[in-house]
Amino acid sequence: MPWCDTCDKQIETAEKECNDCGAELDTSDQVAVDGPPWHFWVLIAALVAYLVWRAVVFIASIV
Repeated sequence: MPWCDTCDKQIETAEKECNDCGAELDTSDQVAVDGPPWHFWVLIAALVAYLVWRAVVFIASIV
């Protein structure tokens, strides 16, 4: 959330100016969300590889 140094409080709007005093808001502490971490994708790849292997074993047992 943006912070107004003049009013010394957090502002709940997405604007770049404070509604009370008109000062420019400090937005430097806002964290950008990039997406899931890399180890999530490693886990998904391992899960897909495991399920493919289990499907191969299942099909081989039928034939």
